Amino acid sequence: MRVDPRALAADALSALGGIERRIVAYDQDRFLADDDMRFIVERLYNMLGEALNALSKALPAASAKISALPTIVSFRNILVHRYRHINPEIVFAVAKNETESLIAILESLMAELEGA
Repeated sequence: MRVDPRALAADALSALGGIERRIVAYDQDRFLADDDMRFIVERLYNMLGEALNALSKALPAASAKISALPTIVSFRNILVHRYRHINPEIVFAVAKNETESLIAILESLMAELEGA
């Protein structure tokens, strides 16, 4: 069954929005001390990686606009298969520093998909 690329982009945006909403009030120390928040953010990154991986297969040309896509999918693989190697400081830094720009890219992609 073919999944609508708009649904995949919406899933990715939902995951990013969830990360952004949760991390906004956190500093690194608080994040590192809060196991539940770390697990939630990691799960949202897992969802993001799955959605973007599926999007890259469903719509290669559109997903090529997301330069970080291979890195995000690789990160998802680490979360799932090499969970003992997760560095929560890196998770926090990426969440704080990369989420906003990726949301903008995905919103632009969604607008293109809606217009198509």
